[in-house]
Amino acid sequence: MIIGIFGNIGSGKSTVAKYIANNYNFSYLNLDEVAKVVMSNNIDLQYDLFKLKQDGIDVLDNNNEIDHEKMTEVIFTSQKKNKKVSQVIWKYLKKEVNQVLKILSEANVNVVVEGACLPSIGIKSIDVQLYLANPEIDSFLYSNKWKRKIAKEKNKTLKEINKVISIQNNYNLHQRIDYVLENDPLTMNVEVLNNKVNEFMKLIIK
Repeated sequence: MIIGIFGNIGSGKSTVAKYIANNYNFSYLNLDEVAKVVMSNNIDLQYDLFKLKQDGIDVLDNNNEIDHEKMTEVIFTSQKKNKKVSQVIWKYLKKEVNQVLKILSEANVNVVVEGACLPSIGIKSIDVQLYLANPEIDSFLYSNKWKRKIAKEKNKTLKEINKVISIQNNYNLHQRIDYVLENDPLTMNVEVLNNKVNEFMKLIIK
């Protein structure tokens, strides 16, 4: 079985995915970590990013290697540029992840995969897609408090956090969602969250 977990920045994806991996004998795959490897090792990907300069999108340094500061600025500030850069990265990320999942599947290994915009990558072998939702995200006072916490953790401004949440919502909210798990990261304790995950696992494990 392959479980895919996605949701906004700071929604608890890693916490839930690691809990499933540790307590239900699943292998854990973090798309951010896989993407870092792919971006650093794939010359074709770097060339495709180089071609984006024609569109005024520059995420490379003077040696035509990925500049992570420029990349972060694009990801957190512009929906249009984010989409073009993401399409390049996701093409190669999808290929890499599919290869890993194929190997694990052939070995009868269960896998939990997490990524903020996981469905947009188009990994067809995922059996169940779980969306982590913060039920208080639209509350102005709560939202600001939560977003300030995330901004501090990620070393970003509140404006950048608001923008990336908007971008992620544009990717995620029209995608296939099999299950929704509500997680209030500021007030829900670990035991309550774990119990919700256990209930979810009861639904999908036959």
